[in-house]
Amino acid sequence: MRDRPDLHAEELLAATRRLRAVIEKENERLASRRPHSISELVDDKSAAAAAFAKAMALPKKDPDVLKGADPAVLRMLSQETKTLRTALKENERAIARLRKISEGLIKAIADGVAAARAPALGYTQDARYAATKKPGTATAMTLNSVI
Repeated sequence: MRDRPDLHAEELLAATRRLRAVIEKENERLASRRPHSISELVDDKSAAAAAFAKAMALPKKDPDVLKGADPAVLRMLSQETKTLRTALKENERAIARLRKISEGLIKAIADGVAAARAPALGYTQDARYAATKKPGTATAMTLNSVI
């Protein structure tokens, strides 16, 4: 393929466009607060990423493979790569926000469950401050009347 730089540049451009399109769809769904619908894109995203990795393998192995390609195609490839990087950064930020929200919800639920299950603290018959035998039981309250 080294003797056909135009063909390889066009294949790389097509793979980059395909991956960018899938990432942008995912970003739109995240922005519209429909993260559950991302699962519909998993197969497309995997296929696009595999095609992109395959197309990038040769230039990584031999950087001169694109020498002699049509300058217009190379400019489009450069612009498309910049657009892909922008979309990937946006995707990373959106997923990080979603992860933070999800972790916060899980922590709040876990804290609520832990608080509900924690034994109530109160005074025992021998005046010790300790957990009562049953969660949710009434506890005694004392006042310190020394002033």
